[in-house]
Amino acid sequence: KAPSGGPLVQHGLLAMLEASHHGILSLEKLVEKMCHNPAILFQIEKRGFIRKGYYADLVLVDLESPQTITKEGILYKCG
Repeated sequence: KAPSGGPLVQHGLLAMLEASHHGILSLEKLVEKMCHNPAILFQIEKRGFIRKGYYADLVLVDLESPQTITKEGILYKCG
């Protein structure tokens, strides 16, 4: 009966991009924290970096396009 999903899965990148936009951290530091470090911490092979032979897990982001989070768009059920 546990509710599934967590807010950081759906909105973690948006929160970090917002922090970057306000100068709290650089885009390079954002990539380190959201990509490199999780792959290292959880020992996920061939992920987390853009390197030859690695999986190309990429996200394209329009930094000039604002996004508003609304109740209707929330997918997680944890409240």
